[in-house]
Amino acid sequence: MSWYCPECGTEVTSGKECHECGYVDEGPEEEEDTDTSSGGFVSKLKTGGKIMIYLTVGMTLLMILVTLVAFGNLFPFI
Repeated sequence: MSWYCPECGTEVTSGKECHECGYVDEGPEEEEDTDTSSGGFVSKLKTGGKIMIYLTVGMTLLMILVTLVAFGNLFPFI
């Protein structure tokens, strides 16, 4: 992959260093993740964190349902 040196404008076909002026390409700058479009705590988590939250909430609701069924408050005919 070729790139153009920002210092002298020479096309560099290999490596990260310009052969004319010696400029070294450091690569693309890392951008800080500032996406807060969905807002709050969950937006700062990556996919793994969101999955863990969904699993926790789902298992909690399931245990509440099982408890209600076991005591016969939700479905008295069981």
